Amino acid sequence: VKDERMLMWSGAVAQGYSIVDTDSLAVLCSYGDIFIESLCKDASKGHGVTKILTLSLLSIVMGADSYQTWLKHLTSKGYLKHFIESIQSDNQNMLIGIGSDNIKPLFIYEAKLAFLTQIAQTEAGASTLLDCGLISRLSELTILHQLPVASELYRQHLLVQPVLTLLTSLLTSLGNRHIVATKQASHFVCAHSELISSIIKGGGGERSKSDYQDLALVTSLLAWLRSNQHTTDDDVAVTIQMQSTSAQLQRHLLNLLHSLQLPGKCTTADTDLEIQTLKLQIVTNVISYAVSAMGNGNVINALFSTELGARK
Repeated sequence: VKDERMLMWSGAVAQGYSIVDTDSLAVLCSYGDIFIESLCKDASKGHGVTKILTLSLLSIVMGADSYQTWLKHLTSKGYLKHFIESIQSDNQNMLIGIGSDNIKPLFIYEAKLAFLTQIAQTEAGASTLLDCGLISRLSELTILHQLPVASELYRQHLLVQPVLTLLTSLLTSLGNRHIVATKQASHFVCAHSELISSIIKGGGGERSKSDYQDLALVTSLLAWLRSNQHTTDDDVAVTIQMQSTSAQLQRHLLNLLHSLQLPGKCTTADTDLEIQTLKLQIVTNVISYAVSAMGNGNVINALFSTELGARK
């Protein structure tokens, strides 16, 4: 019951984002560095509910901080680097908690990644996160290789989606042709290739809305990477691994064009309409990937073959 209340409290704080305006932020900033420092300490060293609520509050503030005053404080004082490095501790705590009823580490993990995702919404924030080694820490999340059993699929979704949302937000803010981001994101895909492959292929049954949400994020990530793969890694072995992983994922990815058949008309039901929208987004991402994979005009790579003869 306590853990459920924690989730409700953090969610309530997150919903307050829409009412935080410039004037409200000015009031918070008027308390000075002491107040900012107090929040940062609670978010990094607090216990349970305190840490979750403070991270949620920081997410709200960062979203309204157009002058990036708080981002500069977090960076200069080393707090942002600490939050990123502590992802590994969250990883270990969640591994220890697998199979138990203790889901407090999961709530802390969600709140922290949501906070970092808010920072990643701007180019300056995304660049700072990249410099602090965020993608490398995400690549080391071994909890994604030890996902809970099938009876707890919803918790799997809670583990996977925050990571994908954070990474795609960061890459989108950085824009195209970012060499460092491309290399590090490629390493992330290699490190979690089995997970990404399973998301693309699905579980064999009907996909849920959560499955389509994950798939939309994965296809967006792969489409971005494919359009920016203009460099190779200095390590030949790493380059070969990346090429092998890319080829394997490409086969699964292109199969989605056949499996995700959109109806001529979307139904009026909210759930159906949302799923159809996600399907359209996924197909758009796959087509974008295919266009990039076919070449740049000088070299054309054949991805599809024609089928001659009438179908029966």
